[in-house]
Amino acid sequence: MALTKCKECGNQISQKAESCPNCGAPVKRQSIGCASAIGVILLLVFAGSMLRESLAPSPSTKESSAPTKSNPVTEAPTKTEISQPKEPKSDWYYDSRIDKMSEKKTSYAILTSEDSTYFDFPYKRTGGSYLSIVFRKGPDGFDAYLKIDEGQMLCSYSDCKFRLKIGDQEPQTWTGLRSTTHNSDLMFIRDARQFEKIVKSGNPLKIGINFHRAGERVFTFKTEAYKPL
Repeated sequence: MALTKCKECGNQISQKAESCPNCGAPVKRQSIGCASAIGVILLLVFAGSMLRESLAPSPSTKESSAPTKSNPVTEAPTKTEISQPKEPKSDWYYDSRIDKMSEKKTSYAILTSEDSTYFDFPYKRTGGSYLSIVFRKGPDGFDAYLKIDEGQMLCSYSDCKFRLKIGDQEPQTWTGLRSTTHNSDLMFIRDARQFEKIVKSGNPLKIGINFHRAGERVFTFKTEAYKPL
């Protein structure tokens, strides 16, 4: 129990007593000083500020609807994204070779057909045989030819041809050329530059070639995004 001294008789009495039991003098209550009162007020202000902050929404809640890098739905495309469309996917394969003797370069652009065909023995191949369009540019000039993985094209000196369908157009008959090495899996295209011009248009192509004991087989090509050699 807290004690205090009576100002009249000096006797120790309880702070809660109304008067001194020894001399009967009334006990004066201690009032809160000015400094203590200011401290209490500041403490109450600080407590109120903390309470308001705890009840206020967090910054992430307020700004969740604002355009940010993590919110691509509301973020507007930049000028660069609008003015520079993406290039179409290309199925073309490009390669080059250097002749060790002449040190001259030969470049190739190769496109493989979307579909394959199956032949009987001895040209039977797992997964079938695909046809490829090949453009070649080197010291001897520019040429174009067709190459089958396995198979024997019917292309003699006097009779060598294939059929070409461009998009929805009617099929055309084109003249082919026999390989100088007499390879039956190759057929050169006589009008190489004209054929390249057709490929540049990006239209889908169908090429039909007659094979030994197999008749005509048709192959489909997607020619988009061809880059001239």
